[in-house]
Amino acid sequence: IFCPVSIFFFLLGGVNRHDFGIIKFDEYKRQIFPEARTVGIATQPFDPDLMRPRDRSKAQNCKRIVLLLVDYLTNNFPNITVTIRNSANDTLPLTWARLIMANQTIISLSSFGIFPCIGTFGQGYFQRGNRGVNGFNVHIPGILNNTHLMDSPVLGSETAIRIGIDEIAKWVVEPRDVPT
Repeated sequence: IFCPVSIFFFLLGGVNRHDFGIIKFDEYKRQIFPEARTVGIATQPFDPDLMRPRDRSKAQNCKRIVLLLVDYLTNNFPNITVTIRNSANDTLPLTWARLIMANQTIISLSSFGIFPCIGTFGQGYFQRGNRGVNGFNVHIPGILNNTHLMDSPVLGSETAIRIGIDEIAKWVVEPRDVPT
């Protein structure tokens, strides 16, 4: 039985590597089923006391980008309800269960989200991997017909840290240059 919700995994944590990153918001717009009515965003907590020590200084930045995503989704899909899933009760097993049971699971370039995304009972959408993160995933859609490879532009976390939160906020909402 599928949950009647589309779930996204979104993380703007303390990883300072070029091979992890976030995708443009228009990729979510491209992938969400038109009949979707609820969207859950699974992300790290905004409460610094619930975060890894190295991520605590970024709590407000993460919150800003996630709230920007909520606005983006509700503006582009006026009939959906968006819920942020990041309380103390949103445990890792519960988060994975939501990702696995969703009608759609859409993740950014994430090592956390790839396995529930390819193990979903619904449709799984994941960003093309690279040498450092999920390089194997290009083969998955040829094996599992409910999985889909995305080719969204990625803002690597190393670059995101360098350019700062204001530029990140501009980048995620700008449409990509080349329609696909």
